[in-house]
Amino acid sequence: MSLRDMKLTPLKQDILERAARVRHAHAVVNETFLLRDKGPSYRKAWQDACSAFHEYAGDAFAPYRDDLKADLAEGRPEAIEFALSFLECRPYYYRSGYLYRNILRWVKRLPMSQLQAKRRDLILACYAEYRAGAAQGHFTTGGMDDMIDGT
Repeated sequence: MSLRDMKLTPLKQDILERAARVRHAHAVVNETFLLRDKGPSYRKAWQDACSAFHEYAGDAFAPYRDDLKADLAEGRPEAIEFALSFLECRPYYYRSGYLYRNILRWVKRLPMSQLQAKRRDLILACYAEYRAGAAQGHFTTGGMDDMIDGT
């Protein structure tokens, strides 16, 4: 079984849609950046794009943002489900790799149900496979991210 065989739940769908919004907003920032010095309207477009990007980037990790680590340490079931779903999806957007590695580190030793532990073990195995491929120059997100928008 691979992560691609896992069910796309509403939570995973939400994670992936948020990631797609961040990627789109980041692309708009990059596009408008090239034109920002052409005049006031171009600079305003770039500033608006930056504001939208920061809004979407802050929202990408909702509902947890800063307290996921603490919620995981307390063993909150909804936090564990969010963390496992995030790891299974492996969403790709600006700075998501840092979040992924932090969450992966946090869930490694958490007490969890047998089913959750199986999911975690599959995630760890897929991550090891991803790392081995990356070391050989084969890059992929390794998750469900391309199921939403083909990127």
